[in-house]
Amino acid sequence: AIRLSISSSPEEEVRQLCIEIRRLVETCGYCYRDIAVVAGDLAAYEGPLRRQMTRYGIPFYLDVTRAVQHNPLVEAVRGALRVRAESWSYSAVFHYLRSGLSGLDFEEIDLLENYCLRRGVRGRKRWETPFDEDPACEALRLSVLAELSPFEKRVRTAGERTEQLEMFLAGIRAGERTAEFAARFAEAGDPVRAL
Repeated sequence: AIRLSISSSPEEEVRQLCIEIRRLVETCGYCYRDIAVVAGDLAAYEGPLRRQMTRYGIPFYLDVTRAVQHNPLVEAVRGALRVRAESWSYSAVFHYLRSGLSGLDFEEIDLLENYCLRRGVRGRKRWETPFDEDPACEALRLSVLAELSPFEKRVRTAGERTEQLEMFLAGIRAGERTAEFAARFAEAGDPVRAL
């Protein structure tokens, strides 16, 4: 009942595994749901499993826990809260902008970032000062200020903070944008990231 084999790489090992799974289903009467693959180091096998299972048309589910970080919505909220907490530090502002949910596209963010680096823009007071030298960057500055305006007022309670977050998320159209991300991931054949 046990068979051992040696392969030259994880990719080849998974390819051989897929051939065996197909054989079990096609000639031995097994169903795909009857078969489980257990790996000691799933990180090393995740890529090969996804590629080969897809290639061989084998339905599969990988029980992989994904970090909450790197989720665009989570990163947008974390970045926006950091902007307020760190008095508009350079890293906090661009963490928020690069989350993928700000109203700026990546070319505009790059333009604004280059301007901020050249001019030494750091801190709330400097963000409140017009960027007179560059009209395009001035428009972007106003857009960033508008997006983060719900966090202007100091809050005392969790309820007030929640209201700020609701206003912020509505202002950046977070629901629509995350639905767009989900649709793109689903279309690209990545159901895990589409969730």
